[in-house]
Amino acid sequence: MGMGRMRYDEPAAAAFRTGRHVPVDGLAHWRAAVARHLAPRPGMALLDLGAG
Repeated sequence: MGMGRMRYDEPAAAAFRTGRHVPVDGLAHWRAAVARHLAPRPGMALLDLGAG
């Protein structure tokens, strides 16, 4: 059984993109959590792999 390809120009892709969007001001809680566990400094990079 093969997997179908995702069509990024279809409504399902647009709905997924809209649902996953986080406004910049919505990142405050995420940034605070990261700051509690890391010592952020200018130029530091962080990769958020996400959960899905």
